[in-house]
Amino acid sequence: MVANLAVLNPLAIAVVGVVGNDIFGREMTRQFIELGVDTSKLIIQEENFDTYTYCKRYLEGKEQRRIDFGFFNQRTEETDRTLLKAFREAIEQSDGLIINQQIPNSNSNQFFIDGVNQIIGDFPEKIVLVDSRHYAHFFKGVYLKTNEKELANLNQEEKSSHQMLTLGEIKRLMEKTYRQSQKPIFVTRGSRGLVVFDENGFHA
Repeated sequence: MVANLAVLNPLAIAVVGVVGNDIFGREMTRQFIELGVDTSKLIIQEENFDTYTYCKRYLEGKEQRRIDFGFFNQRTEETDRTLLKAFREAIEQSDGLIINQQIPNSNSNQFFIDGVNQIIGDFPEKIVLVDSRHYAHFFKGVYLKTNEKELANLNQEEKSSHQMLTLGEIKRLMEKTYRQSQKPIFVTRGSRGLVVFDENGFHA
């Protein structure tokens, strides 16, 4: 995501997050710096934390199941407090923020969620976009980026990974979500593109 943002040539990019004191964290930081990204808010937790990453093995030319690192991380309270401080500084200094969550348990800490929501509430004029696979419903006052399955889950309408929503269903669920948040919603549909719902209605 950061590399994609860098291609847009914004005035500045800063990353806020946690890495482990390991080869993956050091390499990620090196690549950020190479892109001209501010890494001063990238926190290193020394113990019980592996930088989130994964790899895939190939056996006789065939791709095998991925191997994940960092799925069982436990952030300390000290790390969460430092992370919230960094988040507040970032929102003060930036025009907009993107919260990206892909790993289970990475944003399930209620203390952290409450802290983030408090900070977002203190800066209602700032754009905060949340792209969260598991916890989008926890965040308040934010723009949302989801896919069809996540949109259904947000509205307690469970869909299988192979079950596609019709455009009519998507519009209905986006309107329902917008009524609750009063913030724009972006839904990706794979090869079928992107749809948006905002104060002017549905855009396909």
